[in-house]
Amino acid sequence: MERLALMFEIAPRLADAYRLKNEFLDGIRSKSSVEGKPKLIDWLGTVEAMDLPEFSDCAKAYRNWFHEILNSMDVPWSNGFIEGCNNKTKVLKRVCFGMRNFSNFRRRILFCHA
Repeated sequence: MERLALMFEIAPRLADAYRLKNEFLDGIRSKSSVEGKPKLIDWLGTVEAMDLPEFSDCAKAYRNWFHEILNSMDVPWSNGFIEGCNNKTKVLKRVCFGMRNFSNFRRRILFCHA
């Protein structure tokens, strides 16, 4: 903890970034969207006010996908669907080994996932 305090003393913006990171994790780990929404809104406002360039892309992504992120907080987490898509794509990669045209390969993957 002493090393962390020393780093924050040397680089105050690092202390701001560390605090923002912890606030972000607190908002993301909320048990529901009702609990998480105000935390994320406050976090986005704080990021804008602090103007740390390292957080600008993250804040932009969260602003663009805000409702989807909130919806994910209300659903019990399961990545089964994504794992199934990944598995199907890997099988297609093996089956289509040697295809010379990437755009045809891409079309085949998209067709099989439709």
